[in-house]
This record gives sequence, C-alpha cells and structure tokens, in this order.
Amino acid sequence: MKIINKFRIFIMLSAGIFSVLFYSYKKNLIPFLKISKQGAWEYEKLIIGPLKAVSTNNSDITLGDIEEHKVSVTVSKGAFDNDVEVALSNPDKVPSILTEEVDTIGAPIELTAGNPTRLNKKATITFAYDKNLLPSETEAYQMRVVYFNGENWDYIKPTTIDFEKGLMTFDTYHFSWLGANRIKDDTKITEAWIHSQALDNKLKEGINEVSDEIAGKVVDLILEKMGISDKSIKGQVVGEILKDDGYKDIYESYKNGDIAGFNQKIAILAGTKIAGSVPSSVLSEALGSLGDAAEDIEAVSKAAGYVAEGQYREAAKIIGEQISDKFLITTATKIAVEVIDGQIQSWKNSEIEAAFKAYRDGASGYFYGYNVDKDDFEAVWNQMRGIGRQLELEAVKKENDIRKESGMPELTEKQIEIIHENVKQTYKKQFAKRKDQEEEIKKEEEKLKALMMAFEEADFFGRIPPKELDKGYELETKLEIVHHFVKKMMKDINRFELTDKEGLIVEGKVNVKDLVLAGRYYFSGPEGKQKYQEYLRDRFGVSMFPKLENLRGEWIGTITITKIDVSEISEAIEKELKEAGCDADNISQETIQGSIREQEIEGKEQSFSLSINPQSETSGQLNFVNEGEAQNAPFTYSNGVITASTTAKGAVIIITLTPVEQGNSYSANGTITANFKDVIKAAGTLSVNKK
Repeated sequence: MKIINKFRIFIMLSAGIFSVLFYSYKKNLIPFLKISKQGAWEYEKLIIGPLKAVSTNNSDITLGDIEEHKVSVTVSKGAFDNDVEVALSNPDKVPSILTEEVDTIGAPIELTAGNPTRLNKKATITFAYDKNLLPSETEAYQMRVVYFNGENWDYIKPTTIDFEKGLMTFDTYHFSWLGANRIKDDTKITEAWIHSQALDNKLKEGINEVSDEIAGKVVDLILEKMGISDKSIKGQVVGEILKDDGYKDIYESYKNGDIAGFNQKIAILAGTKIAGSVPSSVLSEALGSLGDAAEDIEAVSKAAGYVAEGQYREAAKIIGEQISDKFLITTATKIAVEVIDGQIQSWKNSEIEAAFKAYRDGASGYFYGYNVDKDDFEAVWNQMRGIGRQLELEAVKKENDIRKESGMPELTEKQIEIIHENVKQTYKKQFAKRKDQEEEIKKEEEKLKALMMAFEEADFFGRIPPKELDKGYELETKLEIVHHFVKKMMKDINRFELTDKEGLIVEGKVNVKDLVLAGRYYFSGPEGKQKYQEYLRDRFGVSMFPKLENLRGEWIGTITITKIDVSEISEAIEKELKEAGCDADNISQETIQGSIREQEIEGKEQSFSLSINPQSETSGQLNFVNEGEAQNAPFTYSNGVITASTTAKGAVIIITLTPVEQGNSYSANGTITANFKDVIKAAGTLSVNKK
C-alpha cells in the first residue's frame, strides 16, 4: 500500500534532519573506627612433607601438583645468585586472620630457601580454588593472595584469574607464608583503591618533572640525530632550557594540554640552546654529517652557514624547526610521557609499595626480604633485585616500542645503560618525595573517602547503579570511572576543593551532593551528557556548549520512531493524500494503522547520514538525502540546543538536538516530532555522531 510509503517520507525526512544535527558497599563504606575479629585459619594439610628442589641458573623448577596439592610453584632459573634448595609445605599453623574481612580458601603454604632473601627473578604461584565460591565471574575481583609480611597479612591482587578452571596466579620476589582468600568485605577493596589512587594523584602533581623529562628527551634525540654523544653537552643544554625565562610559558602549554604548542616551542628553544651551547667546531661537524633528502641537505647547509657566521639565532631556528622535526619531537614526547606514566602506575604493584615501606621504616629481613636501615635508598634498590630489573626492562621496552613505531633505530647498549640509571634516579626522587608528602597523601585519601562514600550511599556501586555503570564492571573499574567523572566535573566548573556547605555556591569549592546529582544525570543513559550540561548551566552558570562552527561536517547515527498516532481521516484529508500520490482505494484510520503495524515502523532503529553547514554563530542549514532526493532545513542554535523545522509533503517536522563535546569528538541526542494536518502524528528519538 503506497499510502504508508508516502507517510514514511516525512518520517524519514525527520530522521534525516536529526542526523545532520548531532550528533555494594554497605552504609559504612569506609569506617574510620572498626575493630575486626581475628580467628584461626582452619585447613587440611595436603602437602604432608616438604616438597624440595634445587634452583639453579640452568632451568626453572616446579614444586607442587595443582590437582593433588591445590598449588603449584615455579621458580625461574637464576632466581638466586647460587644453587639454592627451595622447599614448599603446608605449615602446621599460621598467624590469625581477620575473619570479618576474608574467607580463606584451602591451605596456606610456606616457601623457604634458607635465610630470608630477595629473588633475582620472579617465582610464580598458582592456587586452585573452588569455583562455587564465586557465583559469577563478575565477583572474581574479590579474589586475593594473602602474604604474611612478618607482622600482618597483606591482601594482594592476583596477576591473573582463570574463572573457568578455578585458578589464580601470583608473582613474588620473596618467600613467606602465602594463601588464597576471597575478600568478603568490599570496604577493604575500596580502601586499597583509595590508597593507590591518592598516591597516583599526588605523584602526578609533579607534572613539571614530566615536562622536564620531555625536554631532556627532546635534546637527547636531536643530539642523537646530529651524532653528538658528549653527555656534558646534553646536561648543559637541558640546564639552559630549564632555567630559561621562556620555559615557564612552555611548561604551561604542556600542563594545559596544548601538546602541539609545547612540541613546537620546546623544539625551537632546544635548537636555540644547542646552537648556543655546542662548540662551533662540534656543531659544524655534526651538521655536516646530516641530511639525505634534498630538503634536509638544504636545511643543514643553511644552519652550518649561520654557525660559521656566528648567527646562532638563525641556526637555532633551523635546528629547532627542521632538523628536530615535528615527527622527532612527537616521538620524544611519547617516550617521556609513556615512561614517566609507567613509573607512576608501578606504585600499584605491591612490590614497589613494600620497597618504599622498607625505605621509610627500615626492615630487618622478614619484611618482604629486606634488611636495610631507613632512608637508605641505595640498599633498598640493591635488594629490590628482580623487581628493579623488571622496572628497567619495562622502561627500555617502552622506548624501543615507540622508536620502532616511529622508524627509529633501537637503543644502543650505552643508551640502555643510561636509561637504567635514569630509572633508578627517578625512583630515588619518587621515594623521597612520597615520604615528604605522607601527610598530603593522607589528606588526599580522606578526600577520596568522602567522595566515594557519597557515591556509594547514592547506590552508584550497588546492585542497581545508574544505567551507564550497569555494564558488569568490576568494583575497581566503577571506582575509577566515577573518579574520572569527578575530576572532569571539577575541571568543567573550575572548582577543585570540597565544601560541607549544602545548597550554597562557595567560590572554588563544590559539595559532594552536587557531584553525586550531576553524576546521576551524566550516567543516566543516552541523554545523560545533555542533562549534565544543563545541570552545570542551571546550577553553576557554566556553559559547556560547543561552538557551532566545530559541528560543521558529516554526521551519522540512528533514529527510532517511538510513537505514531492516527486520527479519523476526513474526506478532505483523504483527497489531499491522494493528490500527494497515495493510490490506495480506501484511505482510513484503520488502513494506516494496519500498515504501520505490518511494516513495524514503531520501535525500529534506522540509520541515516547528513551534514551541518553553519551560516553564523547561531544558525545554518541542514543538508541530507531522503529517498534519493537532496533536502535541506534551516536551524537555530541557542543555549546549546539545535532546533530545526521544515515542511515536507504537508507534514510539519520539528527537531531538537543537544550536542556534547567529548575530547575531540562530538555526539548528540534529541527528539523529533512530525505532524500531518493533526491527523498523523509521530514522535521519535535520535542519536548521532560527527564523522
């Protein structure tokens, strides 16, 4: 029946216009005072006598059978300096556990190798557990390895969990009592996450160290490209950069996220300092050895000529803008950011945390195998052994991966040695910095506690969280998502401190209830970002609306007609429909409704594409193709909402869309209504993204 086809013309026309437009914890989450009950770890010994094997430099050894003993331990070859006998057993008795916090799984184990010592290479422990302990895979996040640190049990997240086989693995660089447990109080997981995130937040506040690292890496790569290997020259150039008055502005570019501006400015400054610090003879020789492509040869010749004439400023510009090209600078930035970020992330590793505590407090052999005086970083680093080497290997791998991706040669042995020393010095600074910031870190933890308690009480982490958090995420993932949202909102409203003043707008501060309410909007579903923007506008007077010019271009998405109402068809309307091309013998309310049901128009998601062409800051034209015909409709843009209206085949179509900017992408959600003579009325929703 063609009547419905004609009706669909204006329904899909509206779709086209749309597309152009746009796109548990318990109440005491973190109790400040809570006394947990201790109890004995009751278990059946499966390893009757100690299982023994000698660890050598020639091959790995494995102790224990996963089927028989419910545990297996693999010690890597070379784990010890000499051949050492390793013993695995189920101890007769272990220190008490906190029964309100954990459920024990199976029997604990004891690993010994003579005197307490740190391993050069990791040992991997695999525990088997009863899968019935975890009703669903989503609860696997509660699994922990418990490690006795000489005084208390530490809960450590496993390296991997195989839910299907009921296995979890854990890597260690020191032997002690260990076992498999399940955290039954999510508060402990939250507390651990808060501690880790507080560290992350405070360490990243030293962003100037990251930018300084980038400056050093830029100079490194430029000098490498020029064949200058004198370390004293690099140190002199970097020192000149960091004390330059203009460096503060460059650092601000980096801190504010203007990476492109940072790259360009640091390149020119680096070129200037190289030209001014490198002896003329060395610089001329280095420039003379550069350049394969014609443009490189020309740039090098010019720079060498300027050096010979003493015109270092002109030479610096060429070195900064052409010899140290954007490609090279971008590579330097990526390397520095990746390496520094990796070092900060490593604080989530229990081994790094243990090393810091040994440094801060000192240790006498049984705390993770350390035997050091407090504040003796050199002793701690030497005794870190395998974990220290792992950190060095990771730094080298990160840089080599980026070099390979960028078409650069791998690091030389000499460069690798420098990176190893840099890793050590970085951690030395981080250990000292963290010790000095203990009080600030505690304050950051209290701030995070207050935030997460408020979101927990609003059921963001419970069984019925907001729609966008109800996707089977683990608890820690939900915490990270909410934390990211809080940082985003604080940045959006330029308020970075908390206030206990409810209902009031306090300069520079925000109440947790405002954050929670905004989060409720933000995570509510497809229209959440729009509702969030409206809330910021109404509550804080902050406009988050993107500029119309930024929305110019092609858009793709979907439209869903949610409701169609059909009234009685008068003779006049029937005549008008037939004149419009409907060739049905009988046009009535019943036949139209029947066609709608038959073709399943309601609730059916359909795709479309269109383009938006601004003509001013507040208006423009939407262009789209509907059933092979090019169409357009005028629109206005006000308070972050695009409103377009047009008439097609006698139907009045009205569309509203609210765009949202997320990083460098744009999306939008909205509504559509179509009205044909008050007889056929349709409403729908749409969701679009800018290409």
